[in-house]
Amino acid sequence: MKRNILLKTRGEEKNNIRFVVTENGEPVFQGLFKSDTVQNGDIFSVRVKDRLVSCNAVFCDAGLDKPAFISACNLAPGKILLVQAESAEHDKKGVRFSTNIRFTGKYTVLILKQYSDKLDFNVSLSRKISDSETKKRLYDYISHYPSRHSPDVDFTCEVIVRTSAAEITDLSLIDDEINDLFQKWYNLLRLFRNSYLNDGRTGAIQGFHDILDYIVMHEHTADFSEIITDSPVLSHMLCENHPDMSAKIKSMPMSNSYDIFAVYSVDAKLQQLLRHHVYLKSGAYIVIDYTEAMTVIDVNSGKNTVDNSLKINLEAAAEILRQLRLRDIGGIIICDFINMDSKVSEEKLVGYLKDKSLIDSASVYIAGMTKLGLVELTRKRR
Repeated sequence: MKRNILLKTRGEEKNNIRFVVTENGEPVFQGLFKSDTVQNGDIFSVRVKDRLVSCNAVFCDAGLDKPAFISACNLAPGKILLVQAESAEHDKKGVRFSTNIRFTGKYTVLILKQYSDKLDFNVSLSRKISDSETKKRLYDYISHYPSRHSPDVDFTCEVIVRTSAAEITDLSLIDDEINDLFQKWYNLLRLFRNSYLNDGRTGAIQGFHDILDYIVMHEHTADFSEIITDSPVLSHMLCENHPDMSAKIKSMPMSNSYDIFAVYSVDAKLQQLLRHHVYLKSGAYIVIDYTEAMTVIDVNSGKNTVDNSLKINLEAAAEILRQLRLRDIGGIIICDFINMDSKVSEEKLVGYLKDKSLIDSASVYIAGMTKLGLVELTRKRR
């Protein structure tokens, strides 16, 4: 699969970069990166203001316009905390922070549960790693990391093993990466204590360095064939920040005044894909509606006959999963597929959704089909 990133600055406001991630030329993730706003993963120093005991959460002062809160937290007002943005501002909601700090590498994700009350080292593996021998090999090796390196922590840490680790033959590469992630934590903690905690300061400490860091974190991969920009200045900056990816980073010449999305034929595709009605190659179409509580997607056969219901539903299922990634739809999603008389066909559809959802870097749970023939699923917004 050929995965590319297109970065558009022309015609955008200052500090804004519009981006599209494509797979074999088809858009699968798009959005607007604002370097001057809080993004998921940004790290802050905050002061606890009010405690909501019944919700196990607190409101906090992060130096932002909207009130922010910390989930799964019951610490006393006035305390200065080191936190990480878990969810950026969305609609009328402020930033949601977590006291768990997460660092992402190529093979692993290190989660530091700094306010946990016990010392522990947990290991979990990506559900996309299916081979039992590979699972055991990785789990056994990483579980013994503390005995090999003795990390300087007094709380619970968790290492999530990513799918890419399954292909490693030299497991010492994982040790090296976890060492680097712990070093990032030590550096961050030193900065927090010296420059924020001692002075009672609040505000942003560390955010995404640039647009590439943002996309790599959200897509959980740095495996891209080309990264193409419409700005030589941006291209130069990315090459300096990411020397390991510099061979893949390219720029359109300044003399080329065309829109980069038009040059690479994604603008027209995006216009069609982001409509209320999204048409499929078979002539069928899906309709996407948003409500306060959930997203509802209806599959219509168009001019197709009922005999093709499974084929149409499978085509619609693939498009629905792409739409979830493309629009970053989260929460509860209800899909009303075309009725199928066969129980076997229903099981094939649900199985197909479960298999294809593994491509998504976000967590997708397929609950199954209800008695009314509706497919229920949930997705955690990136």
